[in-house]
Amino acid sequence: FMALLFGASLAATLAATGMPPTISRAKEMMNKGFEISEDGLREHKKLASLLDTEGEADYKLFVEHGFVYGDPGVVFVPSILVREVKATVGLGDTICSGTLVGEHLLKNARKKAQGSSA
Repeated sequence: FMALLFGASLAATLAATGMPPTISRAKEMMNKGFEISEDGLREHKKLASLLDTEGEADYKLFVEHGFVYGDPGVVFVPSILVREVKATVGLGDTICSGTLVGEHLLKNARKKAQGSSA
């Protein structure tokens, strides 16, 4: 979930600035605040309700964390909206590669945290 948010924030940064996103530029943009799709948030809650009704997930946990482990697993991230788009070329590549980088960063952070608590 966090890795997808990272990838989405990099893609939104590219769309908003028209420049290749860097982690520091994405942090700047996130601090300014991105707009999250209201439709996406509504659909997130509807999916959470359905999964809760079906016994697949707890509503509150799914709304807060956006994922369900299982077979199949579900991850839901509402879209980040960019109202003044400066670039669209490479958005898909950016979200995909950003998600992979985000996953790598999270794994390294977990390893460091486990090492420091040992």
